[in-house]
Amino acid sequence: MSTLLRNSLRSFEYRNSGQLIELSGHEKTKIKDFFVKFPYIIDKHDDKFHGYWGAITDAKFMSGNLWLNSGGPSSVSIFIAKEDVNTFLERFNLEDEESLEGTKVLALGIKKISQRGKKYIECESLNFITVNKA
Repeated sequence: MSTLLRNSLRSFEYRNSGQLIELSGHEKTKIKDFFVKFPYIIDKHDDKFHGYWGAITDAKFMSGNLWLNSGGPSSVSIFIAKEDVNTFLERFNLEDEESLEGTKVLALGIKKISQRGKKYIECESLNFITVNKA
């Protein structure tokens, strides 16, 4: 996962590649169609499995769940369920939610819309998310 994020961050050629990527349980997709940078997430991505990536501006706890935010209220967030929060923080050597500010994240998951209209990404498991602190 960290290699996929690093390639997405650093390589224009990688992001625009026609090479196919296949993840267990999901159909083959061209790399250029699979990875979506946070600012380019639109309605066509609703309920679709993709690799969503970009910078985290801040993170907040709500009802024990952790929300990784990529900007203001209209921007996408990444949902970490409360039962996974401690494992998530430990896995990436994060002291607390403030440690996520300015990090880069790749989340393989499904874009959803909350009942209040908030765009968010939900991953199948913590194996489908990575954080780059550099």
